[in-house]
Amino acid sequence: MASSLIIGAGPTGICTFIELVKNKLATRIIFVDPNEIGIGYGFKETTESMLCNTSAGVNSLVPGEKEDFISYCRSIGLAIEEDAFLPRSIMNDYIFNRYNLYRKLAIKNNIHIEFIRDKVSYIYSCGSQVKLESGKVVDSKNIFVCIGSVNKSDIGQGAYSKLKEKGEQIYNNGSNIICPSSVAIIGSKLSAIDQAIDLCKRGCNVTMISKSGELPAVRNELMIYDNKLSYKKAKSKIEIVKDINKVIRAYNKEPLHILTKERLNQEIILSRRENGWQTEVGDIIEYLNNNSSLLSNRDIVRLKKKYRRFISRYISSIPVQNGKLLLEFIDNGSLNIIKGSYEDLEWDRNWKIKKTFMNFDCVVVCDGLANPGIIKRSDGNYSFTYKNKKDYVSISELEKKSIWLVGSTAASEFLIVNYIRFSVSRVERLIKQLKAA
Repeated sequence: MASSLIIGAGPTGICTFIELVKNKLATRIIFVDPNEIGIGYGFKETTESMLCNTSAGVNSLVPGEKEDFISYCRSIGLAIEEDAFLPRSIMNDYIFNRYNLYRKLAIKNNIHIEFIRDKVSYIYSCGSQVKLESGKVVDSKNIFVCIGSVNKSDIGQGAYSKLKEKGEQIYNNGSNIICPSSVAIIGSKLSAIDQAIDLCKRGCNVTMISKSGELPAVRNELMIYDNKLSYKKAKSKIEIVKDINKVIRAYNKEPLHILTKERLNQEIILSRRENGWQTEVGDIIEYLNNNSSLLSNRDIVRLKKKYRRFISRYISSIPVQNGKLLLEFIDNGSLNIIKGSYEDLEWDRNWKIKKTFMNFDCVVVCDGLANPGIIKRSDGNYSFTYKNKKDYVSISELEKKSIWLVGSTAASEFLIVNYIRFSVSRVERLIKQLKAA
């Protein structure tokens, strides 16, 4: 056994920690993260209106124990089923609980745990050392990279920095907005919907602005069933495309270009159908990720582009509870969704949409997330970036140096990485590799 260093102490990092402890694969485990243990991007918002976008049945952090999250919920008095969508605050508590549980097991097994509140500047080319921003160098046999996605606005990408140049009252999160206010939200997908629901509940009037002017689909579950597609081993990338096309033709027929209110009504009705499209979504995700070895980085990019509409509509769908809330806010006039762009906004003591009478006190930018990757520096060492995807170092090259990518950092070679089940499955496979070595 040797030391293992985990870069990132969010859900993916905790999942990696749990599996290392369970399998007694390290005598020393070191976390490096500038934030506290368990604080990841996806669960840092803990208001009751912020629901997990995946069902309880796929939210276990513990590899090999699919019912673990449900068991935890029942242990604290929540009588839930596997298809339930729960507040993120419960998921946050679960992450802390499981960290503490396995921390005690680690101590019992004489595994030393260290937490360094710092950032990694780069990983040395040898793969067994990291340089921290503080200047400290940390040695480790295995390095698990578990840093997550970030809001584009946090790294100067997207609309945020452009709007900052134009005017004031620009936010990437609505929690500090004083309500009631008139708020424009840039975006109409998952994070934008979360912000819209929270602001409307607090008494704001909200207008969501996006290029499509559309909302994603509504689902009453996101589960993984023992479907033959999930476990099918494709023989080629051509077969992958054929299989996915077959599903899309069957379930991508509902009309999109209808009024938002009418569409939401239709989506809620569709979500109640048994054996509808939503029973296929989890299987598609599993199938794509399980067969990713047949795809090059270029293939991944092409597939994401080809299926962008499907991914945006179905895989990024929202819980039915949130769909009903959006409908309620549209009905009472506190929410509006329009087609447009941040470029349509102009500043003159407040925000306005050009050539209209629409005015806003402030703007919240929710135009998507950026996935991290690793690039090789001119000195041969490895550093993290959210840009230049074509320059990302391959997973196979990094694994030769015992650098293991988990969660969002594996996005260049896996199609769908932004949910916990992928991280759990990925960690489980990596640990099997290490045990077999």
